[in-house]
Amino acid sequence: MSPTSCARLRDARALAALGLAAGIAVPAALLGGPQAVAHPTPASLAAGIAADAAADEQPTCGDPGAEEFPVEARIQEAPTTYASGGGYGIWFLDLTNTTDAACHALHPVLVLNDEDRKLTTGQIQLKFSEPGRPGTEHRVTWETTDRHEQIGVFDGDPGSTAADDFLGFTVPAGATVSVRVEMAFASDTAPGRVTAHAAVVQRRHQDKAKGGGREDGDWVGESGAYRFVIVDGVTGEYPRPEATDEDRDGRTDVPAEPRPRTEPTSAAPTPTRTHTSAPTPDHTGPAKEPAPHPS
Repeated sequence: MSPTSCARLRDARALAALGLAAGIAVPAALLGGPQAVAHPTPASLAAGIAADAAADEQPTCGDPGAEEFPVEARIQEAPTTYASGGGYGIWFLDLTNTTDAACHALHPVLVLNDEDRKLTTGQIQLKFSEPGRPGTEHRVTWETTDRHEQIGVFDGDPGSTAADDFLGFTVPAGATVSVRVEMAFASDTAPGRVTAHAAVVQRRHQDKAKGGGREDGDWVGESGAYRFVIVDGVTGEYPRPEATDEDRDGRTDVPAEPRPRTEPTSAAPTPTRTHTSAPTPDHTGPAKEPAPHPS
């Protein structure tokens, strides 16, 4: 990524509280999605962010003027096939800090683009775990952009108490934190081909005691493309054209060299990764755990 594009994306930090309405086109520009158009940040908003940043106590992740993002995001061991109404597919999002200082308050943002533009927010079920906190899971809520991108922020659960609030991941200098992700699709999801990308935002949590409450963010990382297909969980129908060998076999098209896993908040072991083959069309899904029906 060129210095110019990197700087432009970092200047688009105007996702106030990661409430996507203000920066709805930024993920497409960041992730190279179709019809990606960068929307300039209003001068008044940029000035406000600059003033707020000066008062922030939280250190910035990496050098804002650097050419490369300070956090490498990699989608690992992800299924290439999901069945509508089937079980959760389990994969891992690796966050690698390439700097010499810890990066705090990191929130991944997952963007889904389906070729037929039929996917809806209510059909996506996704939850993630916090490394070092066994049994703690958070569900991701979704919004749809005007380009029919489905965007989910790894954030605290709606209505959660302050004690349960998720304040983002912390990745020590030079380390990798592996986030366990579970994703499934409701029974009314049509067969289709989907491309996913993950961006990483560092939130700037302002002290509410000082009259804060708004939270700005810097784009600090991005992943490669993760492509998968959704098949009909009852009939086994694949999206047209027919499935290729790549669709039926393997786990992910975002390979990466193995990296050490770091869990900074606990000595709990990293969840065991199990390699399984992608299901054939007559299977119920890529994992055994049943997915909830849409409410």
